[in-house]
Amino acid sequence: MGEYSILRPLTVDERKEIAPLNSTSLLDSFLAELAKKVSFYQKQYRPYDSYGARMDFERNVANKMHEMVNAIDKKTIKRLDFGNLDEYSDLKRFNFLHKKEQMQIRLLAGIKQEVVTGYRYTFKTKTRGNKLSLLVPNEGVEEFDKWVDTNFGEKKKEVKAKEVKVTETKAPKEVKK
Repeated sequence: MGEYSILRPLTVDERKEIAPLNSTSLLDSFLAELAKKVSFYQKQYRPYDSYGARMDFERNVANKMHEMVNAIDKKTIKRLDFGNLDEYSDLKRFNFLHKKEQMQIRLLAGIKQEVVTGYRYTFKTKTRGNKLSLLVPNEGVEEFDKWVDTNFGEKKKEVKAKEVKVTETKAPKEVKK
């Protein structure tokens, strides 16, 4: 019998659709670049609007796809660029909301106690209104407070952890008969 092979050369259309192994998609490339920026700014305890960057990227991709579909001359289409991702850390994009204690239960001298491990600073973006928070450990709180005062010029609203207030109860008065 003759030898048969299921392998055949690829057609032109199949070659256009094929993706090489170990290649990354446009979204994966963007997310990797975005993760580097987020990590960089988190190490410096600075706000970064990663949500806004992601939304702008998705809008740019949708616009580029629309442009590609409607383009007459495909050679005029430019490659999609991520743009300047540092602009999403610009302080003009944020409003400072408040500062809150970050509590954690720790075992001290055999007793479980809540300990303040740092403070959580909450910011709100001006463009989309989404909130984000930064956790600053106790060692960096004074420096970060100065930074917030100089850059946002507002008095910090400090939100304490929920406190239980004990109130006195008075015995009911005796009723005269």
